[in-house]
Amino acid sequence: MCELIVNWHQVDPKVRKLGLFLAWVIWGERNKLIFQEQSTPLHVLVNRVRRLTEDHDNFGARIYSHLQLKNIPSSSKTWVPPTHDFVKINIDASVSEVYWVELGDVARNSSGEVLFVATMRVKAYWALEAKAIARGVKMSMRYELSNLVVESDCQLVINFLSKNTLFLSDLDFVLHDIVLVFLSCPGHMLR
Repeated sequence: MCELIVNWHQVDPKVRKLGLFLAWVIWGERNKLIFQEQSTPLHVLVNRVRRLTEDHDNFGARIYSHLQLKNIPSSSKTWVPPTHDFVKINIDASVSEVYWVELGDVARNSSGEVLFVATMRVKAYWALEAKAIARGVKMSMRYELSNLVVESDCQLVINFLSKNTLFLSDLDFVLHDIVLVFLSCPGHMLR
């Protein structure tokens, strides 16, 4: 099992999704067998996995298809101003002590003028960069900023947000907050 988890990132995303739904169905079937002493025919379980996967894809397409986020890779090691009429929020998170995390956000306009700076020390175990991004975009709403460019060194979170791929995980609750802000203000970009 450990080897499967280590190599999971190499598996085709569609197969991974099928595997996750299959594991969920098997778990439910196991509980049904243990606690209710009932079982479901195998072909019904296979069809259930297919249906759940299709429903998930259809729901995602329906909900997130109108969200147009642009993923523009950043290759610069120094701060590069956004284009005119845009605001860039630079995000970072770092672990300072066991379970304590420092979150930082800086918003600047195309002239380099600092519009807001926010730092926070929180107890956190997961989704550190995503939490920092969520806080940064929420702060932009407080200051009524629009046309955001969000720049983070966490490519994983930027990829999730750019592809609108939200699954049923703890990270997705944080990502969902970010997507809601992006839906309310057109023209946002991720880097």
